[in-house]
Amino acid sequence: MSKFNVVGAGVKWGASKVKSIFTGGKQKTTGTEVIKAFKANVPKKEIDKSLRDLKIARAKSKVSTSKLGHTTWQIKTGDWKKKGLKKGFTFDKRPTRTKTSDEKRYEEAQIKKD
Repeated sequence: MSKFNVVGAGVKWGASKVKSIFTGGKQKTTGTEVIKAFKANVPKKEIDKSLRDLKIARAKSKVSTSKLGHTTWQIKTGDWKKKGLKKGFTFDKRPTRTKTSDEKRYEEAQIKKD
């Protein structure tokens, strides 16, 4: 590498820094960018699989602990009564599935028979 190439590279680098000062640095995002690639976690060895499962279990444990803490706070403060939540607690496990139109028709037919 010659002495002039090193100097030329330094000048280009300096010019880009000066330009970034006047233009405000990096380009700001517009919000329409798309994630093009990401690194997938595909373990190949048994120990890597175990580590992956451990990470997932830790995350689930943190979430469940947080939910339990929030529910106990709601019980202590009576917050769920104050806000008039119809379902009860924020993280209620009971299902609130609505019936399909076929199920409703079937029940109406059963009531009419009786």
